[in-house]
Amino acid sequence: MIDPNAAWSREKLLGLLLAVGLGVLVVVIGLGLSVMQLLRPAPANAQPSAIPTSLGGQVLAAGDTRDAAANRPWSAPAVPAAGVPGAAPTQAAGDLLAVPKPTIRGGVGGIDTGFAHTPEGAVGQLASIDQALLTGMRLDQTRAAYDTWAMPGGVGADDWIITRNVKAFTETLVAAGGSSSVVVTAEPVAGQIRATDGPDWVLACVLLDIRAHGRNNSQLGYGHCERMQWTGERWQIAPGASPAQPGQVTIGSSQARADGWRILTGSGAGS
Repeated sequence: MIDPNAAWSREKLLGLLLAVGLGVLVVVIGLGLSVMQLLRPAPANAQPSAIPTSLGGQVLAAGDTRDAAANRPWSAPAVPAAGVPGAAPTQAAGDLLAVPKPTIRGGVGGIDTGFAHTPEGAVGQLASIDQALLTGMRLDQTRAAYDTWAMPGGVGADDWIITRNVKAFTETLVAAGGSSSVVVTAEPVAGQIRATDGPDWVLACVLLDIRAHGRNNSQLGYGHCERMQWTGERWQIAPGASPAQPGQVTIGSSQARADGWRILTGSGAGS
């Protein structure tokens, strides 16, 4: 069985050394979404939900857990049924997800914050965290960001999937003789609200276009999901184990639409 939350493997990373020159390396995520073109414009489990949770086309009854939403396999499309209160809009071809603008640039831990207290705001906050860390590709920055942005009861900084991926990237780049002049950029291009539980808890997902720039350039996509909770007047990574991560799919395909990916728009997209 494939671990849906596995970190990037050295074999996969080394495979991306082909034809990029001087060890220039692009992050490979076997379970991420391939981006074919740049899109413009110990952990303690969470408590049972006291409110019905919108989960794709289903609504979990009171007493069901947020873990059920987080662990929901990606083979089951996240397409909400029409008329379900609190459900995300139906995912159709060309659907857009408007992300609100952050009100504080370079805020908590140097990451943009001040996103609205809405599900779209939770997606925007996760996109902001991911963009900063996957562009920086620094372990110290990533661990510090987890400690700053994650509530108690989560997986911990060292076991966080972003930390493990940054570690795999940096170690493989060094082992491959990679150049220190390699510049990595991460641009949030799509997202989704996979589940909600009232106004303060969202299972948010972001798809990033990750590019390595050096003698040659290379590119691919990475999908990442987190439980997000509104606390202390901002969205933070919520308690609980890491949710199931996205499977590989081509942007714009029928499977991508079935999986609920929507192109990010608005002043907070790619900020």
